[in-house]
Amino acid sequence: MLHSFISQANVLVDGAGNPRLTDFGLATVVGDPELQLGTTTAAREFNVRWRAPEVIGVDRKGRPVRPNFKSDIYSFGGVMLFIVSGDIPWKEKAHPQIIIELSKRATPARPDNISDDHWNLIQKCWSWNSADRLEAAEVIGCLATKITRHVVFR
Repeated sequence: MLHSFISQANVLVDGAGNPRLTDFGLATVVGDPELQLGTTTAAREFNVRWRAPEVIGVDRKGRPVRPNFKSDIYSFGGVMLFIVSGDIPWKEKAHPQIIIELSKRATPARPDNISDDHWNLIQKCWSWNSADRLEAAEVIGCLATKITRHVVFR
């Protein structure tokens, strides 16, 4: 299943400290054509600061690009940026400005308070070509390595 709208507001933490993903309103079931919903213009334009470029734009031939699993990885990079820095992606930009920046293949600015390790992982999630983005298992592996190096006490 593609979530298609991962953002900081859609990740909640339960009483045991486990993250829980919410708001499956734009989710798509992958594989069954009868369960596939077309991505509307309104959905593509909705909250662009968290969405992968291919979800809000068109390909070089002017066709809308359908989201894929790697689109959610891009969005997760924005969530990670928020978790480790407290900044939302493109914090200094309005939605129309973000679309212009994405057309230039730009990524959000690096906050001053973010480590090189975290920034490098976020950048891998934000690769322009979705095929170049990490797989979910790779992201989990990178995060597990970082957690074992940086133990957090409650």
